Amino acid sequence: MGIAGRIARAFLQSKLTPLITVASLAVGAIGIVATPREEEPQISVPMIDVMTAMPGAGPEEVENVVTRAVERRMWEIPGVDHVYSSSGEGWSLVTVRFRVGEDQERSVTNHRRYLVDVDHHRVRLAAGKSDSNAEDEREGRVGENEAAKLHI
Repeated sequence: MGIAGRIARAFLQSKLTPLITVASLAVGAIGIVATPREEEPQISVPMIDVMTAMPGAGPEEVENVVTRAVERRMWEIPGVDHVYSSSGEGWSLVTVRFRVGEDQERSVTNHRRYLVDVDHHRVRLAAGKSDSNAEDEREGRVGENEAAKLHI
């Protein structure tokens, strides 16, 4: 008989086995009763979607010009847990997931601040626009022929 058989025989023949079983069940019952629970726990996992449009550009161009720049900037935000992205014909979507419990308002504020650099410099320069165009857009003077538009 192997070691498992000897252990089983010892437990079957011991008078302590019922006591150990009852004690284990009692500890389990106490654990179930003492554990706090809610029907709908309030777990906050802030997530933000950044949609960009770059009409006429293929998926690879959108990924290289816009999506990667947005991803790099989003990783710089404090509290970011993960960044997901997808690029298609003339569009991209970047989803930023923050750590559980991060303040939603602060996350959105940081997110908008970090996107300013991407929107006004990297994307514009990649499309052949100058820094003066970024200043014009802040003042609302840029026309409909923008290289990319960010939607938060």
